[in-house]
Amino acid sequence: MKITDKITITNEDCMELMKRTPDNYFDLAICCQVLEHVWNISQAIHNISRLVKISGHVWINVPSSNMKHASPHYYSAGYQSEMIAKLFELNSFSLTKVA
Repeated sequence: MKITDKITITNEDCMELMKRTPDNYFDLAICCQVLEHVWNISQAIHNISRLVKISGHVWINVPSSNMKHASPHYYSAGYQSEMIAKLFELNSFSLTKVA
C-alpha cells in the first residue's frame, strides 16, 4: 500500500520479497510475532540485514513465552532477549534497545 511517494507499507511473504528486492532497500523493517514461526531464525535475521539500509532500523517483537499455535509452522515457545540480541549482533546490527 503506497501511503506517499516516500512511504510504502508491505505485508507479504519474506521469501518472495527477497527475490525482487535489492540489498539495502528498506529504511525500516518491522517483524512482529513472526520469528517463532520461522524454522531458521539465524537465516531470517541475515535476510533482514541484507534488505535494510545500513542507516535503517529494525523493530522486532518476539514472545518470551507462548502457547503452541499455528501448527505446523510453529517452532519456538519463546526467546530470551539476550539470544535475540546476540543473533542480531552476529549479523552486524548495532542495538539501540533490548527489552
